[in-house]
Amino acid sequence: IGVMGESAGGYLTCMAALATDPVYDVGENLEYSSAVQAACPWYPPTDFRGFQYSDPEQCAASPESLLMGKNVMRHPEEAHACSPVSFVTKAAPPFLIIHGEDDHTVPFGQGEELHDELEKAGCDVTLLSIEDADHADLHFFQKEVWDEICAFFRANCKRKKQNENEMLPSEQTGERRKTCHLGGSISLSTFCSAF
Repeated sequence: IGVMGESAGGYLTCMAALATDPVYDVGENLEYSSAVQAACPWYPPTDFRGFQYSDPEQCAASPESLLMGKNVMRHPEEAHACSPVSFVTKAAPPFLIIHGEDDHTVPFGQGEELHDELEKAGCDVTLLSIEDADHADLHFFQKEVWDEICAFFRANCKRKKQNENEMLPSEQTGERRKTCHLGGSISLSTFCSAF
């Protein structure tokens, strides 16, 4: 299973990939796994406490507070508890986080924070930062971006192991880090590590 979504859908993408407690598996067809193999959130809110508001009254009408049903500024512990960054473990699937560096809706620091938490946990994570890109603008629709997305899902949404001794590409040992520029406006930083 590969998941991808933008903005609020990016939040849901993160939660589908990271909230793996069996208590969240409800409904029909529970005999089948719902484990996410690869997650690609676009400009996701990842830590509700990281949005800046001048006062609690302004924060009360924020999307984060409305989603929680509580004021984020007045309930910071609960805000953290329902944020993707609080669900990061070393068992997280590979992530390709796409975020514009000039995002005025979901600050770029939100994508960076999730990237850093995943990296600290030893997870396979890539942050595709797009220079001069605001929230959901045309900078995201370059061929190079879509090539990265397709390559990411091809590499990570593979078949299951045939036997216990087989190693899939995402499990192979080693560490690599690369930085390159795509289309003159995209910076790609990758960190992959087997744990």
